[in-house]
Amino acid sequence: MAPIGSIQSSQRIVRTIALDVYDKEEQSSLLPLMARVDSGSQIVGSLNDTKTGAVPKVFEFETETLLLQMREWLGNRLLQVPGLETMKGDVRWYEASIGVETGLATERGRGLMQRFATSSAAAFARGKAQWVYEFLRDNPPVYSGQDLYSTSHQHLGSQAEFSNLLQNSTRQTRTSPTVSELRDEVDEVSRLLIRNSILQNTLQETDKVSGELVVFVRSGYNHVGFDRLRSQKMLSEFEENPYYKSIRVIRDVADHSGTSLEHSYDVFWMNPDGVRPAVFGEVRNFIAPEIDESDRFNTRKTKLGSSAAYALAAWLPHPVVRREVQA
Repeated sequence: MAPIGSIQSSQRIVRTIALDVYDKEEQSSLLPLMARVDSGSQIVGSLNDTKTGAVPKVFEFETETLLLQMREWLGNRLLQVPGLETMKGDVRWYEASIGVETGLATERGRGLMQRFATSSAAAFARGKAQWVYEFLRDNPPVYSGQDLYSTSHQHLGSQAEFSNLLQNSTRQTRTSPTVSELRDEVDEVSRLLIRNSILQNTLQETDKVSGELVVFVRSGYNHVGFDRLRSQKMLSEFEENPYYKSIRVIRDVADHSGTSLEHSYDVFWMNPDGVRPAVFGEVRNFIAPEIDESDRFNTRKTKLGSSAAYALAAWLPHPVVRREVQA
């Protein structure tokens, strides 16, 4: 792990994307739902340059997709070849540091170290989820070279085209959707996710899909509308709400006013056994904080910090849909 001093020159300000999880779950729980998480032993290549001990700038992720189909025996075997995709992800260093009065051997200093270790571990857990979300939100190219959200993807096996980008809406007013209108929108998204399933010959239980949806919203009016959709038990006196307490709603509170993202939202199908739109590599994961006293005589402070290196690449577009709500 690189000492704090060695990453000072290359560190940059990380823009925080504040995600408000309205079902009160930890943001860190989002990471394995948005990305397949690989430890260093699962990443192609060596963790360190054997000569310098440095972490490389780019990592390659290899993902193998095995889409087996049962076929009628016609006298010989028709071999089904697993698909192998390779994606490259830039390796980035991240850090969290504080300066404390010199004298960590004191009782107060030891208590501060313990609190810092706990706080920095939580900060890295949240930060990883926020980085993956920001990366996917900005529509990166997937393994095929196509943008994550596109109307012209191709299925891995059949090569049939499919879309995960909706640019329509039946709302009467774009900025004040009713619960019934959002129900219709989520119904359409659910049907699209089923059609886009990576296993084209697999039957899907529609109620299972509706219970595994996570909606990322970026506007106040969509947040209010989807919060009502998940918390309102009845749509009318005689009609139950199929999405009552069954979807997760997550708010991106960054200001997207005047951008193409302002009136859009993304829906992720978080099937526990399904594919993910990204792969995340823990190249050098967070470990216990390090102490740097190199300039304590000049500053009268001791630096206490943690660092880690991660890699990220977009993978498959099948489990996500973006809707751009038109005026």
